[in-house]
Amino acid sequence: MQGVSHFWELILGTVIALLPLINPLASAPTFLAITEGDTRERRLQQLRMACVYMVAILVCFLIGGTFIMSFFGLSIPGLRIAGGLVVAGIGFGMLMAPPRTPASAHAEAEARANRR
Repeated sequence: MQGVSHFWELILGTVIALLPLINPLASAPTFLAITEGDTRERRLQQLRMACVYMVAILVCFLIGGTFIMSFFGLSIPGLRIAGGLVVAGIGFGMLMAPPRTPASAHAEAEARANRR
């Protein structure tokens, strides 16, 4: 029974890891807005195809990712460190952003108004 328990742990871990990436609470309204004039059958067809494409891409990277990482000489710990540095750099850039001047804020507002 160890094998079955481990299998369900992997399935649960995969679903929990993919849930924030898929973000169904934000994806559903976006999908409905994009397919606003479509019939129910057309929407279901698009959903099926999107799921097929997503699974195909995930499986390709599951299989090919190991080869890609070994080809470039990368390891999982190294990838985690690099990802952490990227996130830290983005956060530092947001924290230390130069203050916006009133003139640039006014120019941005005018640019937004001109686009409409």
